[in-house]
Amino acid sequence: MANGDLTIRLTGTNTISVANGTYRLDGICAAGVVTIEGDGSLAVFASGAETCIDDVSAFSTTFTPGEAGLVINSGTVTLSATAPQGRGFHIDMSGAPRYLRVNGGSLTLTGSLVASYLAPDISNYGSAAITASLDVSGTPTTDYTPFAPSQGRYKYLKVGVIQYDENGFAEGGHFQPAVLAADGVYEISNAGQLFWFGQKVAKDLANASLGARLTADITIPAGKEWVPLASQYGAPYAGVFDGQGHTLAGLVCVNVPTSNSFSGLMATLGTGGVVKNLTLQNVIITPAHGSAGAVCGSNYGTIENCFVEGGQISVTLLYGGGIAGGNSGVIRGCGTSATVSSASGEAIGGVAGGNFGTIENCWNTGSVTGGQKVGGITGEAAANSIIKNCYNTGAVAATLPGFGSTAGGIAGDIVVQPLNSYYLASSSTNDGGRTQAQFASGEVAWLLNGGATPAVPAVWGQTLSGDGAEALPALGGAQVYKGWEACWSAAETFGNDPDKLHAVKPAHDFSLLQKDEADHWYACANAGCTAIDRKAAHTFGAYAPDGNATCTDDGTETALCTVCSASHTRTIAGSALGHTGGAATCSEKALCTRCGQPYGELDSSNHAGGRVTRNAVAAGCTSDGYTGDVCCAGCGAVLEQGAVIAAGHQFRDGVCLVCGAQQSPLSGALEAAGLPVTGDESRLAAWTLLLTAAGSGLILCAWVQRRAKAEDTSSED
Repeated sequence: MANGDLTIRLTGTNTISVANGTYRLDGICAAGVVTIEGDGSLAVFASGAETCIDDVSAFSTTFTPGEAGLVINSGTVTLSATAPQGRGFHIDMSGAPRYLRVNGGSLTLTGSLVASYLAPDISNYGSAAITASLDVSGTPTTDYTPFAPSQGRYKYLKVGVIQYDENGFAEGGHFQPAVLAADGVYEISNAGQLFWFGQKVAKDLANASLGARLTADITIPAGKEWVPLASQYGAPYAGVFDGQGHTLAGLVCVNVPTSNSFSGLMATLGTGGVVKNLTLQNVIITPAHGSAGAVCGSNYGTIENCFVEGGQISVTLLYGGGIAGGNSGVIRGCGTSATVSSASGEAIGGVAGGNFGTIENCWNTGSVTGGQKVGGITGEAAANSIIKNCYNTGAVAATLPGFGSTAGGIAGDIVVQPLNSYYLASSSTNDGGRTQAQFASGEVAWLLNGGATPAVPAVWGQTLSGDGAEALPALGGAQVYKGWEACWSAAETFGNDPDKLHAVKPAHDFSLLQKDEADHWYACANAGCTAIDRKAAHTFGAYAPDGNATCTDDGTETALCTVCSASHTRTIAGSALGHTGGAATCSEKALCTRCGQPYGELDSSNHAGGRVTRNAVAAGCTSDGYTGDVCCAGCGAVLEQGAVIAAGHQFRDGVCLVCGAQQSPLSGALEAAGLPVTGDESRLAAWTLLLTAAGSGLILCAWVQRRAKAEDTSSED
């Protein structure tokens, strides 16, 4: 108990515990201002029995006409009261200034009845926040709102520095504050700061026009559901929200309060409000009631350069769109691939469910399904609305029986016709249907620009070739030009290079003279062109000999076409030169002096190759010999016939020097008489045998001569 101001300096760990059965009890009581500082800790526990009928407080001020209260500058302080009337912090009701200020350190208050009726003042503790709970355990936490004594009872309050995670969230449902830039715009770099900005706008009508800009890509963690941005009492957001080209992923709006009829990043974008340069990725906007769009449930401002990549937008009754549920403002230069659906609702569109304002230069590729009034761009094109320069390739269907005709490629229920807008169809139609080939060729991109190529970069473009070729038009894409590609073009085409397209179809250049065996013609010299002109048969002039006749083959003669110099060659019958010169022999034909080949017949009278003696036989003691025939070495003909050499012993003293035979008296008489002697006795048979052998030799020589002649004749053939 202090009868005036009290300063407590904390060192180390300190505890105060008090208890009572039935009467009032205070852990710390002062009739003035208690200031706590230091780097230690203090825990005050006050408890009372269930039968206690009076107040039990961990800290209390007494009745005093001056200021009283608690100021914490540093240290760790816990004030806890457990009793039927337990209060963590209690003040008297004298009307004099009373306060609970936390300038540093931390303060935790718990009370079975109430943690504190007085709101903690943290105005001088810039990095602090208050965590509140209706349960003394501190969980679950609830959003803290300063309150009057007559309002709800928080049984747990904690004041101190907040530790935010990488996504900007902290224990107790706290969000990291966005950074206020010098130009008065809040800069948001994580999901927690986005949620904080949402709370900031919602606190006061004066905050409805606060500006924000993203400074990084943001992903909202799983389990964190977004409350559509709106000012106090659900007033429309009227500020400028600039995504600066960043992506916001994971936006989920499912359990939207029933008091809110519009769902999206914003509930309603008011007049003067702007959302721009933002990509929303994988959104889930499926409230149980009301209108919905990824950017806003209802638009009265301007949405430009915003894109929705994937996700689901669904409504139960009416007005569901990829960008906005209903549009009474301007949606410009936006695109979406999200799925938009309603089981039986109406006014469902790829960009806006219902259009009462302007939608221009927008695209949709996501499927759109609803009960009735379903369109690729908008489900309802209302009076005085504008849709222009838009395209849709997403599937569109109205599912209620009998309402299939209320589904359209651009708009479902049409009061005002869309202008210069196109949708994917199996064939080209008068209401904007175009084939996939027409989309891919660049034709639709060119049409979206008004059927012209402006001097400045066009709104719509498309890369038409190479690795980065695009199948669909793109906002701000490569400039598309229309013209004649070449003289062979069947129609005008589209491309990104104006130097390759011509306003007037180029003429053929028939300057290449070409030919084949039968005809000649002029081909177009322009690259890629296959056109020809003046095709005609060859007209050949006079033929001139080619001088190519040989001894055995006829020569040819050639004529040239008078137009293309194509040639035609034909044979000159009977122009072969024939062999000439040379001399045949008995064994070889004559050699042509022109071609060097043999020709003609053998000349049996012109023997060549020399002479040779054949069939010679030496004489014996009892058998005659033969001198041999002189024959032609080339053909074997007998040139000179040989002679018989008589047989005879060479006796000396009556005995043959060769064979040793004895000489008979008759032989000696014959020899003396000069008659032939053939051994012991001469016999006529021996002479007959010798003559027969000589005749056989002559016959053999004649046969060899005829055979050689036959062989020469055969080789000539």
